Amino acid sequence: MRHFISGGFAFLVASSVASGQGVLLYDVFDLDTYDQVLDFNNNFFGVQNNIGIANTGQAFNQATSATLIYPGHSGLAKADQASGYTPANPGINGNFGVHTAVNNTSAQIFAYANEQAEFALATSFGYVEFSVSQPTQWSIAGNVWGTTQSAPSGVSEAQYYIRLWDFFNNVAIIWDTGYALNGNGDYNINFSHGGTLAPGWYGYDYFTWSQHGGNAFSPGFVGGTSSGMTTTLTLVIPAPAASLPLAFFLAPRRRRR
Repeated sequence: MRHFISGGFAFLVASSVASGQGVLLYDVFDLDTYDQVLDFNNNFFGVQNNIGIANTGQAFNQATSATLIYPGHSGLAKADQASGYTPANPGINGNFGVHTAVNNTSAQIFAYANEQAEFALATSFGYVEFSVSQPTQWSIAGNVWGTTQSAPSGVSEAQYYIRLWDFFNNVAIIWDTGYALNGNGDYNINFSHGGTLAPGWYGYDYFTWSQHGGNAFSPGFVGGTSSGMTTTLTLVIPAPAASLPLAFFLAPRRRRR
């Protein structure tokens, strides 16, 4: 805190913070799930792909899955996301101060047939564009995790990223990413980033991905991969300084003769 003297009175200047008000310009929430089979003997390629998507400026809470029925094959991909704003459901061009998201993905192969390649893959993704009209403090914090397994003839992959950038200048402010493969590099990380945004237009997105599968010529990939994330974007605008008179009077200085 700082003190000023003016007109014989002392004033106390105290700084405070106010809830941030970014303007929501665009959003997309997306879930993709795939279960795929390639049968070399019968020249068959099959894929089941289910998608959930919304871009309304409202809360998003969906889950989707994909499984393909084929002789000898059993696989399953799942993805879900629960996202929201504070204040709730601002709509496009509405104001918000907080965005939260919880994402989960998993990919599993339970059984395989001879001479086939089989994969399950799931992604959960969110994308937000917003503007701020004055210097704004920001933070992005949460947890990410990814679990893979040894897959001697296949692949078990988990990946995530979190990104914030200056939209018009295409300059990254943060780029946080991680990757695990076949039992190496599995992660469970708490993260926290923050700083101050100048007035402008910004992009924020996040992504989790799981893939599991392989080639049945040399089987060894039955099992599963999973990944997930919780993340919260918070915007806080410092309030202007407030001047409060103190309960005492200071006598004015006399001019020397």
